[in-house]
Amino acid sequence: MSTISGPSRIATKDNSRALILSVAAVAALVHRLVGVGRDKQGLIDLVGSSFLQFNLDRTLRDRGYEMRLCEGKKDGAPLIAEGTILGNDQEDVPRGWIVADPVECTRELADKIRSNRRGSSVIAAITPAGCIPEELYSGCRAQKLVLPPASPVGKGRIEADSQPADIVFQLSQQFSCMSSDIVVWVLDRPWNKNSIALFQSSGADVRPIRSGDFEASILAAKPVKIGGKVNVLYGIGGLPEGVAAVPYVLTTGAFLFLSTGSTQSSYR
Repeated sequence: MSTISGPSRIATKDNSRALILSVAAVAALVHRLVGVGRDKQGLIDLVGSSFLQFNLDRTLRDRGYEMRLCEGKKDGAPLIAEGTILGNDQEDVPRGWIVADPVECTRELADKIRSNRRGSSVIAAITPAGCIPEELYSGCRAQKLVLPPASPVGKGRIEADSQPADIVFQLSQQFSCMSSDIVVWVLDRPWNKNSIALFQSSGADVRPIRSGDFEASILAAKPVKIGGKVNVLYGIGGLPEGVAAVPYVLTTGAFLFLSTGSTQSSYR
């Protein structure tokens, strides 16, 4: 079993600023495409991926980074191809890897404004080169479980393969709340239907996600407020978004489990 290694101090002030500027510029451009219609989703992805590549290449010009994972491959959508060197392509070994989703929630953005249920995002994260196993690729889907800080994680408590009923029970005990106070966010896809039913039968408040689960990962990784809801992300979704959420999870002290069958990783 291989694992994804932890973070390093590769995200310096300079390249963090470059990454933020790149993402902000792409988000500003893509936002102009809101409401263009679902038949234009491919256009949105093309604009997002092309402009993100252009901006990363420009803002990281004195460094060399390799695109390691990019959302879109499993859906046949436009993306920045794995192995693309961004910035200084003269370096023999890339200084780091990039994980990206040029447009998270393309479907929401394409819908008419009055039909939008939530916002869309442009996502990019820098990782140390070599920290992601070779067998993982952009077309992978991953089983994800994100839990807030102070969750009961470990042997005999919540583990990567814990059943929905056990997760709800452990969390309700830990945070002294009702099962209905546990909000479980699950990507609304056929392969997650059974998990949705099991969480519902356990009394949890299940919130199906129409598209994109990155935002739910961030929500689930936030500390639980006294008397507040306990947010959880569960289910099978895109791998790149799961890996991109790792830095935030590590910052808050939350827990994230990722499994693709051949690889299982956990973060705290």
